[in-house]
Amino acid sequence: MEYIECKTPKSISLSGLYTAFKTRFEKNYSFDGETHTFWEMVIVLEGEIGVCAGNKILTLSKGDAFLHEPMEFHRIWSENQSCPTVIIFTFGSEIMPEIGRRIFSIGENSLCELEKAFDEIPEIFEYSSHIIRGIKDGCSDRSALFVKKLEVFLLEAITKCQKKAYEIEMNRTKSALSYTSIVRFLETNISRNLSIDEIATGCNMSRSNLKKTFTKYAGLGIMKYFCMLKLRQAENYLRSELSVGEIATKLGFCDQNYFSTVFKKHYGCTPSEYVIQYKYNSY
Repeated sequence: MEYIECKTPKSISLSGLYTAFKTRFEKNYSFDGETHTFWEMVIVLEGEIGVCAGNKILTLSKGDAFLHEPMEFHRIWSENQSCPTVIIFTFGSEIMPEIGRRIFSIGENSLCELEKAFDEIPEIFEYSSHIIRGIKDGCSDRSALFVKKLEVFLLEAITKCQKKAYEIEMNRTKSALSYTSIVRFLETNISRNLSIDEIATGCNMSRSNLKKTFTKYAGLGIMKYFCMLKLRQAENYLRSELSVGEIATKLGFCDQNYFSTVFKKHYGCTPSEYVIQYKYNSY
């Protein structure tokens, strides 16, 4: 009998971990918004959390999870006077499947298995302040197994547990809807060099109400957020081989030098250096 190998594609591959932890938040907990270049998954074990994800404001309860894609602005806080328990892990990836909705409903058995795996983190990794700093001596195989468990968890969530957006409690308060409108306005006008007064006018809000509403959900100033949106788009443009000058113009920066300065401050490298790194990592 002739045997022929059936090649099976690899659907997901994590390249490494940045953070991985289980924690309980106090009822007044609030984490300032941020963006980063790697993925982040938040899973609720108990209680409720509020989540800002791009232009979405969501309330997640036990068994709900959300996957933040790289460079998506996000923020988290305790919701409805609860003291929520969550699992959060951040990771780089070599391969990720196509993802539609990034909202998931995780079953009780999967939650229990994930909790067990996370209880082993201090035994496997050099670990402090939620940050994974290395692998302990003799624990290479266990670390590989831990990562494999995360890959299986993610793949099952993506293929089996995607939850329709309307099944998650969307925050429909007036201020939350206003926040969504503000972010969408910024996204639509990303090529413009807008002032706060122009944004307020475009969103039919007063200057003070605009700033108050935005800070409530984003946890940072609107102009800083607008700059972050521009830099995220700049990454996409750099990968499409537009020149630095063309990108600066398309994103409303006053000149190429100022764009390069802002980019380096955020990413730690110039736009030209970023292009070199991207091309090298693509080979």
